[in-house]
Amino acid sequence: MAKILFVSEKINDTSWTLATALKSNNNEVLFLTSHGQNVQTEQNIQILGYFKKWSTLEALRFLPMLLTAKIDIVHFLLETDNLNAAQSFLSTACLALPRLAISTSLLNISNGLTRKNPVRYLLERSDLVTAPTVDMLAQLRGLNVKNLKQLRGVIPPIIPSKYEIQDKETSGRIAHLLVSTEKKDFIIVPLQSREYQSHELALPPLIALSKKFFLIFQGSLQDWTVSERKLWEKVTTEKLGHNWCLSGNLDTQEENDLLEKSCGLFLAGHDLPPLKMTQWLGRSAHSGTTLIVDDRQTRLYPGLWEHQKNSWVFSRVDLASEIERWIESGPPSLSSNLTESLRLRQDLLDAPLNELHRLYNRLPLF
Repeated sequence: MAKILFVSEKINDTSWTLATALKSNNNEVLFLTSHGQNVQTEQNIQILGYFKKWSTLEALRFLPMLLTAKIDIVHFLLETDNLNAAQSFLSTACLALPRLAISTSLLNISNGLTRKNPVRYLLERSDLVTAPTVDMLAQLRGLNVKNLKQLRGVIPPIIPSKYEIQDKETSGRIAHLLVSTEKKDFIIVPLQSREYQSHELALPPLIALSKKFFLIFQGSLQDWTVSERKLWEKVTTEKLGHNWCLSGNLDTQEENDLLEKSCGLFLAGHDLPPLKMTQWLGRSAHSGTTLIVDDRQTRLYPGLWEHQKNSWVFSRVDLASEIERWIESGPPSLSSNLTESLRLRQDLLDAPLNELHRLYNRLPLF
């Protein structure tokens, strides 16, 4: 039995499931997170909602507790390759303490693990490191690892299984969106960052898709500047005509309603972080809508995807051409869906937790 300090900015499906898995393995788990984060659970896990700003000063004030709590393992869960001030201070302090094992789960690499990135320093000195895919784990090969017995494994984000959905009538906002489609079959397209949406490679697949389907971009432009909004709307209208609309911000119920009524959720070509990709996968499975992805995205939970059976999988390199051929051939209906696949493949859902247990059982305690 080990005493584990689990450090995560948020309590979500992934962080809480991993923490409870460690608890179920006869460990004592303290969950260090942001102020106000809470969860209703029967698990005997102490939640330390300590940080409001994740500042160095807050971390410094927490240090005495870290020194006196007799922690055996500190597990950092990082959504991206960037440390805030408190995480940077805590990781440095933990690495300086003797007889303390460090475990790091990195869910995405976006900034690059350069020598100036403190995440690189943490990974090089961790006793256990996990990444969400085999490809991302391979990106760690060039690190100057201090512990020659460092353990590594693949643990993807947990697929959400529970949503607070109530059976009620379609909201006025969704009804308005359905009117906008003019009774055409429509597909949901997540509104990505302004850099992605204005990129020349993002439009050709959408142009091909718009020849058959009305496109609803799910999201809002409220964080964009006026000039960015006008430019995006101008380019989108020029390329897609009036065969599209914006959904605006939707709550969970409205999002589920829209997905249920759609012909599919189009993720192919999007550079989604693994955590975001997994969240969309969970929403798709819950609503029963068809998921349209590319071959790079299927590297996450690789045993799940079956092209033309439970989803549509296209080559990212030739995405626009493949979408055009798919439209021209008249997309047949799928024989199954991801909801059914996830129900039948419980081993896929259990795999991340089994890998976590395997790695922790091999982790030597000082």
